[in-house]
Amino acid sequence: MNASARSDRRVRRVGRVGRLCKTWRALQTSLSRAIPMRLHPRRSVIERVRRDIRELLDSDRQPSSRSHTSEIARDYLSGPARRRMLLLRVLARDFGMLGDTRSAGSSDPRGQTAAQIVHSIEPPRLNVLRRLAELPDGLKLLMRLRGDLMDAARADASMRTVEQELHRLLAAYFNVDLLEARGVTWRSPETVLKKLIEHEAVHEIHGWNDLKNRLDADRRCFALFHPRMPDEPLVFVEIALCHGIAGNIRGLLDEDAPLDDPLSADTAVFYSISNCHRGLAGTSLGHFLITRAIGELAAELPALKTFVTLSPIPGFANWLRSALEKNAAPGPAPIDHAELAALQLPGWYGDPSIAAAVRDPLMRLCAHYLLRVRRRDGKRAADAVAHFHLRNGARLERLNWLADLSEKGLRQAYGLMVNYRYDPSELADRCEAYVRRGVIAVAPEIEVLAGDPVEAAGQAG
Repeated sequence: MNASARSDRRVRRVGRVGRLCKTWRALQTSLSRAIPMRLHPRRSVIERVRRDIRELLDSDRQPSSRSHTSEIARDYLSGPARRRMLLLRVLARDFGMLGDTRSAGSSDPRGQTAAQIVHSIEPPRLNVLRRLAELPDGLKLLMRLRGDLMDAARADASMRTVEQELHRLLAAYFNVDLLEARGVTWRSPETVLKKLIEHEAVHEIHGWNDLKNRLDADRRCFALFHPRMPDEPLVFVEIALCHGIAGNIRGLLDEDAPLDDPLSADTAVFYSISNCHRGLAGTSLGHFLITRAIGELAAELPALKTFVTLSPIPGFANWLRSALEKNAAPGPAPIDHAELAALQLPGWYGDPSIAAAVRDPLMRLCAHYLLRVRRRDGKRAADAVAHFHLRNGARLERLNWLADLSEKGLRQAYGLMVNYRYDPSELADRCEAYVRRGVIAVAPEIEVLAGDPVEAAGQAG
């Protein structure tokens, strides 16, 4: 092939490539005009979120303000989790103190009211969150948003700031002075009863018969309600009226067990407390409900003299396994690892010889864990449930062997449960001692089981 032919072929090839590129660019332009969100979805959606928030802020005190708020709620909060997270990220990064301040108010305080000055130094996103709260289901939306934020905040400092702001906002909206504590019975609205089944977090409710048993004459259930959500329990507690301190959850949940006479019962056993909304975690509603329930029970049933819990120990097994894997000494006394190895056998608790061999070391280790092992601050108990009750002013009262043989109870604590005792006259002093100095009120038998104090007080749980 001569040079002229090769040159002509090269020209034709370049021409074909040029025409193909031109056609592709035209197709791109056509597609971007028809479905622009497809080509740059994230950038376009983010810009839309920013625009909607700016319009909401700019519409302050205008008739269109509520419609803008409703549109944001509908588009971003009722959608999938990724849409809600996108809204939260834009609020965190673009509408803080260093974000878009055009709508945050004038920087010149002259001629402004005190409220206007406060709003002018607040992040504009707080105004957005307050607007959302004003919607008919706004409080539910804020709780859902904080539930989303609690995971994201662990890895993102900007999200952590928004989570803290939203936490404070919810604490104000759910101030205990605004809430109503009500007894829940089998005759309560079906919507409320369904919420109990749905949100029971400690001992699963297996259908309507199980729920009816938990609301029988020798039981009580109390829940907190917000006036804007009259059929939406925020947190609820389940109580059994007994003779003596209960040490086994099976007996309390047995549907075939005979009824106790509530008028002659001397002990109220709080065996489950559940938060219905993750977004309300850390708002102290559980503490308020327990103390309110104690007051209601004492007034209704004067024979009641003892108020205790029957509580799980959710962190014990993980703590012990971790210590054994690291070959660390998990307590003050030597532990026979071979004995504890039997805990890996299926059904070990049903073998009398194995159960007898592991009972003493497990009880000693669990007492040590509850009393001595603390979080990194050196004060708070490592176990989350223990921390909750001790912070409320309860006393670490009694350990119970093989008290919960459910799959969950065995996985979390090898079947052990614990009673915390609430003495109304001691709650305030014990709470202060624990919060300020990390002092745990404890019954002598558990202190003996735990052994002498060692450096474990500084261990992280």
